[in-house]
Amino acid sequence: MKKLNIIILSLLLGLGFSTLAIASAKSSKAVNISYCKRAKTFLGTKYSTYDVRCSDGLHYTISTWNERKEWCQGNERNDCVNSQLKAANKACRS
Repeated sequence: MKKLNIIILSLLLGLGFSTLAIASAKSSKAVNISYCKRAKTFLGTKYSTYDVRCSDGLHYTISTWNERKEWCQGNERNDCVNSQLKAANKACRS
């Protein structure tokens, strides 16, 4: 019986640690946002790109369109929000 309790306890601890690791990976947030460059699409639309460093150490790119009124993930106008910080945190969670 004692051996069974030890096995169950070790399984529960293992699940707890893996759940904690998954939760911390999904709750990554933007730590630093740095301006990269200004560019134009082939149609002449101006946009700027920024590098986002996340708390998990990964880097992502966000872009701004429409005179910094739309902030999007990557270099394309998709998945946009109206705040730089919201776009950066969204990129880190993706």
